Amino acid sequence: MVFEGILYGRTVKLRSVREDDAASTLAMRMDTSVNPYLTKIDNDVEKQRSFIKKQRKADGDYLFIAEDMQGKPIGMRRVYHVSKNGDTCSTGSLIGLGNAVQNTEIALLGYDFAFQILGVKKIILEAVADNTNVINSQKRYGAVEIAREKSDEFGEFVYQELTLESYTAHRPSVYRLIEKLGR
Repeated sequence: MVFEGILYGRTVKLRSVREDDAASTLAMRMDTSVNPYLTKIDNDVEKQRSFIKKQRKADGDYLFIAEDMQGKPIGMRRVYHVSKNGDTCSTGSLIGLGNAVQNTEIALLGYDFAFQILGVKKIILEAVADNTNVINSQKRYGAVEIAREKSDEFGEFVYQELTLESYTAHRPSVYRLIEKLGR
């Protein structure tokens, strides 16, 4: 699906991915030193362009490109599996190539989009169990572990739940950190 607006933070902005973002999004996905926990894909710009075209039409699936304030692509954020009744969704495919403040804000804007714009009440988060940075980051926003599951590709996944109430309680402290470090 396509979100027609732009989500602005202090240090980054998110917009829906476009087909002409294929080369930059592919480069981000192929950079295993930055994020070794992403599903492997072919190094093919046309396949990436086709994926983006299909994704933009997918019901309940939003893919954002994150840019610094000068318009340089520095990451991606996905909000998907929006339930038919709009109460729940999942977030993932977070790629952050910016600094720590920018990467934190990419996550924050994705959660804001889900809770404030889509109006969901709960987000289901998943991360590879070895990816402790992501798991701990999710907890900073108020997520709590609800399950673990084995995966052939990555080993074990950790599933967490982030409710609107918990996010609302934790968001101010995360935002204060962004304000403090983003000066």
